[in-house]
Amino acid sequence: MTAVRCLFAVCDYLGDVLKEFRLPGASERTAPVPVKVYPFHLPEPEPSPMRGDADEPAAEEYEHLLPAVVVRAVQYKDGEFDDDIGELTLTITVGAYSHDPLNREGPWMVLNLLERIRQVLLRKRVIDDRFETGAPMSWELYDERTRPLWFGEMTTTWAIMEPARIVPQDFAGDSYGGDDNG
Repeated sequence: MTAVRCLFAVCDYLGDVLKEFRLPGASERTAPVPVKVYPFHLPEPEPSPMRGDADEPAAEEYEHLLPAVVVRAVQYKDGEFDDDIGELTLTITVGAYSHDPLNREGPWMVLNLLERIRQVLLRKRVIDDRFETGAPMSWELYDERTRPLWFGEMTTTWAIMEPARIVPQDFAGDSYGGDDNG
């Protein structure tokens, strides 16, 4: 459960530090929009009356869900025997919606949000007094084939404590038998 607790702690932290952050709305007439933070994946968009059950949602159906940050756990590695610290890899996917005909606003929004997240994680590396992010962090922008939906993804690594080991009482000493004669 520690990996899940770390994921939700990161979601809560990002939700808190981004609550006042706004990105432009989908059109020039739309007010700036707050960033939403989701664990695991974006929610399904509301079904459009024009869409059948078997049809994929149209990009416009995601407009009300964006801008968004999605935090996902993608890999875990146990620590070495001597440090009891595991390594959890979380991806932080950022999405925005933009119909900008020059294709500048969508990538700018994603890049701006990724950089904001990177900076807040570097300033406060320990979240919930038990999960520490490490370096290096990396991010990449997705290409524009998904427009008017724009995405980028950051990879972060977190140190998390492993459960305490239970060592049998007869496991003392340098050998399995407990005495030095083997």
